[in-house]
Amino acid sequence: MKRLILMYHRVAECEEGPWPLSVTPTHFSEHLQVLQDYAVVVSLEVLQSGECDADRQVALTFDDGYADNWHSAWPLLQESAMPATFFIVTGCVGRNREFWWDELERLLLRTDVGMEVRIDIAGRTRTWRVSTKPSPWTRLSWRRADHGSLDPRQRVYHEIYQLLWPLPDAERLAALDSLASSLPQAPPPDSASRPMQMEELKALAAEELAEIGSHTVTHPPLPKLPRALQADEIIRSKAYLEESLGTPIQSFSYPYNRQSRTTRSLVERNGFARACGGRGKLVERGAAPFDLSRFAAKDWDANEFRLHLEEWMAA
Repeated sequence: MKRLILMYHRVAECEEGPWPLSVTPTHFSEHLQVLQDYAVVVSLEVLQSGECDADRQVALTFDDGYADNWHSAWPLLQESAMPATFFIVTGCVGRNREFWWDELERLLLRTDVGMEVRIDIAGRTRTWRVSTKPSPWTRLSWRRADHGSLDPRQRVYHEIYQLLWPLPDAERLAALDSLASSLPQAPPPDSASRPMQMEELKALAAEELAEIGSHTVTHPPLPKLPRALQADEIIRSKAYLEESLGTPIQSFSYPYNRQSRTTRSLVERNGFARACGGRGKLVERGAAPFDLSRFAAKDWDANEFRLHLEEWMAA
């Protein structure tokens, strides 16, 4: 018996960017067709519990809570009668602002204008001069050894990203505001990249085959936070969803797929039944329920997706 969890973020037509978060609707539809022929798609709960005895089982998950999960992904899932779990960053629900990584990408990488970039963080001002539009890219590596291939503006993007991602949400948003104010003509926000509104989230939650899970309040790297702040992110996100949707929230996803023993313990102790990471391993029988591994699905066509699926299942 082979059990595999897939991780998606967006189903949308997007420009190439630093992180491979989007799958086009055409390719996502092809993924579902491949899955219909190749495996049995089950809910995350069923896959984790071992209730299904099919030889090849796949569970589908989506991180963050982009509006296109409801408008683009769900109609295709519904047409295929496939269940999926949607992990929501609750502090972004209804926010008229992009997720912070999309906002940073828009400000730095979606303009041809040369400019001085200035950002204020914790009372300190950092300044860079960028004069060229970045070359197309499809992936940004965390490994510093790979950064030599980035052009000057991409290196600035990566440096600022590294400064922002561990910050508390309010400080990060203030820093992004300071960055936007330093630009001569910041591109307008991309409404297609927005998070779900509450009415969209409620509509999704009402669907029989959709499960809503928690992805914290502000999407922090949990292991970098003190225990009390980790607990606050975990507890408040669950409480918000349960109060808003009127249903128990059983599943959790670690932001950035980062976790620690403390993080897992806090998720377990605060009423969740399972939690997902992203290390690319099959879910073995008896796998730890708060350390469920996933494989990241990317913008592949049907043939590429099937090849990856077969490789993963053979592992």
